Amino acid sequence: MKRVAGILLLLATSAWVGGGPAHAQDPPPSIEVAPVDVSAYPQVSTTFTAPPELTGSGLEPAAIAIEEDGKPVSPELVRLPNDRLEVVLVIDTSGSMRDRPLTSAKVAAYAFLARIPSEAQVAVVGFGDSAALVSPMATDRRPASDAIQALEADGETALFDAVRLASQQFSSDAETRKSIVLLSDGADTASLATVEQASESLQSGKIHLDVVELLTGESNRPALDQLAAAGTGRVASVDDPSALAVLYDDLAASLANGYRLSWTSTSKGEVEVVVRLEQGGLSAEHRQSSTYPAFAAPPDTTVDSSPPTTQIIDPSSVPDRSWALPVGAVLFAVALFLVGLLLFVAPGQRRHRLARLGASTRSLPDTSTLSGIVERATASADAALERHGRRSRLNDRLEQAGINLRPGEYVVLAGSAVVTTFLVGFMVQGMLFGLAFALAAAIGMYLVLSFLRGRRQSKFSQQLGDTLQRLAGSLRAGYGLLQAIDALGEEVPEPTSSEFRRLVIETRLGRDLATSLRAMAERIDTEDFYWVEQAIEIHREVGGNLAEVLDNVAATIRERDQVMRQVKTLTAEGRLSAYILMAMPIALIGAMQLINPDYISMLTSGIGLLMSGVGVVMLILGALWFRKLCQLEY
Repeated sequence: MKRVAGILLLLATSAWVGGGPAHAQDPPPSIEVAPVDVSAYPQVSTTFTAPPELTGSGLEPAAIAIEEDGKPVSPELVRLPNDRLEVVLVIDTSGSMRDRPLTSAKVAAYAFLARIPSEAQVAVVGFGDSAALVSPMATDRRPASDAIQALEADGETALFDAVRLASQQFSSDAETRKSIVLLSDGADTASLATVEQASESLQSGKIHLDVVELLTGESNRPALDQLAAAGTGRVASVDDPSALAVLYDDLAASLANGYRLSWTSTSKGEVEVVVRLEQGGLSAEHRQSSTYPAFAAPPDTTVDSSPPTTQIIDPSSVPDRSWALPVGAVLFAVALFLVGLLLFVAPGQRRHRLARLGASTRSLPDTSTLSGIVERATASADAALERHGRRSRLNDRLEQAGINLRPGEYVVLAGSAVVTTFLVGFMVQGMLFGLAFALAAAIGMYLVLSFLRGRRQSKFSQQLGDTLQRLAGSLRAGYGLLQAIDALGEEVPEPTSSEFRRLVIETRLGRDLATSLRAMAERIDTEDFYWVEQAIEIHREVGGNLAEVLDNVAATIRERDQVMRQVKTLTAEGRLSAYILMAMPIALIGAMQLINPDYISMLTSGIGLLMSGVGVVMLILGALWFRKLCQLEY
């Protein structure tokens, strides 16, 4: 109610102080045309804003005519959707705006907010001694109205800083229409930026700028003209504050009346482009000089006596294909990764085949060129790992994970995944996302190896109790130790069976059983199997009933497993809570990015970026702390 009362008070004050007539010193608003875009030549395009008089009815197909160096062309006309419109109101709050000027400016701003389409996003910037964002970009008009009501006039005039600050409030979407409406009554006296820097901000961001100048003894028309030229807009001057509401209303109507023209050009070099509008008794014309590429499309020799026609296309009928690039990039990454995986798996299968075929392999074809490149890269990676003393350790981890790859093959495969994900991120969002995707791929390859290693070790430990019971039973039945181990290799499930089969093969090839058991214990790297290996080694040295010893070891292992399962059960609720609490920030950020991207964008710069970094660090510390709490050691 206070805000409504304030608005009514401002309206009443404006009506009381604004009895005099408005004195507009510039021509009435006309058709405004942006520079011609020739990036897709010979397909060229431009955008323009129709006069506010045509807001309600819209443009008829025959109302627009275009000429290139006097030759008519047939354009295609598309009305721009208002949900892609972003506007920043920049209001002068210097000391010279006290009382009636600022009151009238607030009333005009309220009228602007009421007239601008509801789908458009609006922000408000005020400037006195310095420029300040008083209301961020949003479709909700209440924050903007409250911010306008709270403006107070005081201080100097930081005009150029305000233009630069307003230029930073727009989204990065290339399809968004960006417009600034600037109100000023005096020359810049306090900015750190220059007029050239402010103009560069407008040009680099392709931002449209319209200026409303309230004439005073401190006005600086040349600077405003330079800003308006950089923003392809105009300057409208009034000497009576009560006329501001009319100008703001016309600007709001014009912004809601945006169109895009596109056509196929046959011209080249310097071309004069003329855009004419004739409808409802309104006639407007705009001329501009554009530079086209030197090589033009071949002219159409077909003689057409009919006049050029203009076709209006409904934007809602055009399918949205913004998803095509990300999806294509992901599919490209998956295809590259599968090709690399096949290249690494194929040599391993071929090596097994060679071992089975023996001398007959001479009839096999030579390795393909691509496979040869892979083999050379693998050899180089193996050599590099050997030089740094890491090949043996990586080989052990691959064996523990059950991955049938050499260390060099795994390194090259991981490198190809990193390069592929970098290319995907670079194509979708740029260099920063490419580096982030590459880092995520490198961490992912490490985590996958650790996960497979942990899962295989866990399966082996779970099967060890039953395995020892089978081994003890075979020994009681009269089998020798090596025979009992050979039987285990055929009876027990994976991964236990493959490990015991390898143990038997090593022993038959001449390796000592104790040495093979010790290597197997190091390869499995579980405390339980170290006990088994030590029990067998002690039995071989001092003798005794090995079956009874294995039964005792199996009973101890089962009791340890029971304790571990009980701990996991008791901590299940806490672990689930930790997973949910860690996933909630990520899920909320993703949801807010879809619902309100501008809100999330505040976390990517300045203090927001610092807060994001602190949050990520706290999440990591919390995860490590909880993992330590739930890790049982005995």
